[in-house]
Amino acid sequence: MVNRAIRVSLAVTLLAGAVMGTAVAATPSVAVAPQYDTSHVYVAPADVDRFAQSFLATFGGKSTPQVVVNVLPVPSSTTSQLLQTPAGTVSLFGFTTPIPHPFGQERNGYLVKDMDVALKAARENGAAVIVSDFPDPIGRDAVVQWPGGVNMQLYWHTKTPDYAAFQTVPENRVYLSADRADAFIKAFLGFSPRQNPGRQPTGTRRGRRARQWHLPSRGHRVFVRPHGRAGHQRSTALPLRP
Repeated sequence: MVNRAIRVSLAVTLLAGAVMGTAVAATPSVAVAPQYDTSHVYVAPADVDRFAQSFLATFGGKSTPQVVVNVLPVPSSTTSQLLQTPAGTVSLFGFTTPIPHPFGQERNGYLVKDMDVALKAARENGAAVIVSDFPDPIGRDAVVQWPGGVNMQLYWHTKTPDYAAFQTVPENRVYLSADRADAFIKAFLGFSPRQNPGRQPTGTRRGRRARQWHLPSRGHRVFVRPHGRAGHQRSTALPLRP
């Protein structure tokens, strides 16, 4: 009886691995590397320099030169710079013009190898493109929304950047309602194939209601809190556990 159970378990495991392998192969990888993904931070223009100084003093690293640009598909003006630390990167904006919806609600930007392929894959895996791709001073941008209302920016550069790898990969925390967690996990894993396809998302109960999954792709951790508010945040200096 035990041997039969082992054979059945092994067969199920091999079948699951084959299915996952097929799913991963079906979605082309458009990701580059974690050091090219950023947390978007919007602050008042008067606070930009103080925020940059405080953030870098805390986490180390350096800032790229500050520039004044239009990064939206409509007329606008903002300061823009990257705060690059060993544990994560912040895209810092200080808008002097109104910020139109839905900008400011996306928490992260992801560099992709091919914008057209990325948007096609996002749509095929259940995301809505809420801002169609548009040109910016150094490439193209778009904003997508995953099930559960999680907004993310996708961007592509005309000139491939070259940044140092992180010492630790920052963790993205996504807080969702119980009704939308499974849909988000399925959609995001379909879009962003995991580095280790054989590793399943893990679930942990805390108390009676809270649940969480760790998704190796891009360091996401999904929290389900039925009495909490859905949202998305990035713990920039929090390394992932192996």
